[in-house]
Amino acid sequence: MDFLAITHSLVDGLVDDKDNLIIREVPSDRPNVCNILIAGSDEDVRKIIGKKGNVINSIREILIIAAKLSHKHVSVKVESFSDDKEENKEQNSEEIKEEQ
Repeated sequence: MDFLAITHSLVDGLVDDKDNLIIREVPSDRPNVCNILIAGSDEDVRKIIGKKGNVINSIREILIIAAKLSHKHVSVKVESFSDDKEENKEQNSEEIKEEQ
Protein backbone atom coordinates (compact mmCIF):
# COMPACT_ATOMS: atom_id res chain seq x y z
CA MET A 1 0.00 0.00 0.00
CA ASP A 2 1.29 3.48 -0.86
CA PHE A 3 1.20 5.35 2.45
CA LEU A 4 2.88 8.41 0.96
CA ALA A 5 0.12 8.79 -1.64
CA ILE A 6 -2.53 8.46 1.07
CA THR A 7 -0.74 11.04 3.20
CA HIS A 8 -0.42 13.43 0.26
CA SER A 9 -4.12 13.12 -0.54
CA LEU A 10 -5.03 13.92 3.07
CA VAL A 11 -2.55 16.75 3.67
CA ASP A 12 -2.33 18.59 0.33
CA GLY A 13 -5.79 20.09 0.71
CA LEU A 14 -4.97 21.48 4.15
CA VAL A 15 -1.87 23.51 3.34
CA ASP A 16 -1.43 26.82 1.50
CA ASP A 17 2.13 26.28 0.29
CA LYS A 18 2.33 22.84 -1.32
CA ASP A 19 5.75 23.63 -2.80
CA ASN A 20 7.31 23.82 0.69
CA LEU A 21 5.56 20.71 1.97
CA ILE A 22 7.75 17.65 2.43
CA ILE A 23 6.30 14.18 2.95
CA ARG A 24 8.88 11.42 3.15
CA GLU A 25 9.16 7.86 4.35
CA VAL A 26 11.90 7.54 6.94
CA PRO A 27 13.74 4.19 6.89
CA SER A 28 13.04 1.76 9.70
CA ASP A 29 15.02 -1.17 11.05
CA ARG A 30 11.90 -3.32 11.02
CA PRO A 31 10.38 -4.37 7.69
CA ASN A 32 6.76 -4.09 8.86
CA VAL A 33 7.10 -0.48 10.03
CA CYS A 34 6.51 2.62 7.93
CA ASN A 35 7.61 5.97 9.41
CA ILE A 36 6.20 9.03 7.68
CA LEU A 37 7.65 12.51 8.16
CA ILE A 38 5.58 15.57 7.28
CA ALA A 39 7.45 18.88 7.26
CA GLY A 40 6.28 22.33 6.27
CA SER A 41 6.11 25.96 7.22
CA ASP A 42 4.93 26.89 10.70
CA GLU A 43 1.58 28.08 9.39
CA ASP A 44 0.94 24.92 7.39
CA VAL A 45 2.01 22.67 10.26
CA ARG A 46 -0.51 24.41 12.51
CA LYS A 47 -3.22 23.51 10.00
CA ILE A 48 -2.02 19.92 9.74
CA ILE A 49 -2.02 19.49 13.52
CA GLY A 50 -5.32 21.30 14.08
CA LYS A 51 -6.87 22.36 17.36
CA LYS A 52 -5.91 19.98 20.16
CA GLY A 53 -4.27 17.75 17.53
CA ASN A 54 -7.59 16.63 16.08
CA VAL A 55 -6.51 16.82 12.43
CA ILE A 56 -3.19 14.97 12.80
CA ASN A 57 -4.85 12.34 14.98
CA SER A 58 -7.43 11.75 12.26
CA ILE A 59 -4.68 11.46 9.64
CA ARG A 60 -2.87 8.96 11.86
CA GLU A 61 -6.04 6.90 12.36
CA ILE A 62 -6.65 6.68 8.61
CA LEU A 63 -3.05 5.60 8.01
CA ILE A 64 -3.20 3.06 10.85
CA ILE A 65 -6.32 1.49 9.34
CA ALA A 66 -4.63 1.32 5.93
CA ALA A 67 -1.52 -0.19 7.53
CA LYS A 68 -3.53 -2.87 9.30
CA LEU A 69 -4.93 -3.96 5.96
CA SER A 70 -1.32 -4.50 4.83
CA HIS A 71 -0.27 -6.10 8.15
CA LYS A 72 2.08 -3.20 8.88
CA HIS A 73 2.56 -0.51 11.51
CA VAL A 74 2.74 3.17 10.65
CA SER A 75 3.87 6.23 12.58
CA VAL A 76 3.56 9.87 11.58
CA LYS A 77 5.81 12.70 12.73
CA VAL A 78 5.19 16.37 11.94
CA GLU A 79 7.92 19.00 11.96
CA SER A 80 7.95 22.66 11.04
CA PHE A 81 10.66 24.78 9.56
CA SER A 82 10.82 28.53 9.27
CA ASP A 83 13.48 30.67 7.63
CA ASP A 84 12.56 33.58 9.90
CA LYS A 85 13.47 31.66 13.05
CA GLU A 86 16.87 30.68 11.68
CA GLU A 87 17.59 34.27 10.67
CA ASN A 88 16.53 35.50 14.13
CA LYS A 89 18.78 32.95 15.84
CA GLU A 90 21.75 34.06 13.74
CA GLN A 91 21.05 37.74 14.42
CA ASN A 92 20.68 37.14 18.16
CA SER A 93 23.92 35.17 18.37
CA GLU A 94 25.76 37.90 16.45
CA GLU A 95 24.34 40.58 18.77
CA ILE A 96 25.45 38.62 21.84
CA LYS A 97 28.97 38.26 20.44
CA GLU A 98 29.14 42.02 19.75
CA GLU A 99 28.04 42.84 23.29
CA GLN A 100 30.78 40.69 24.79
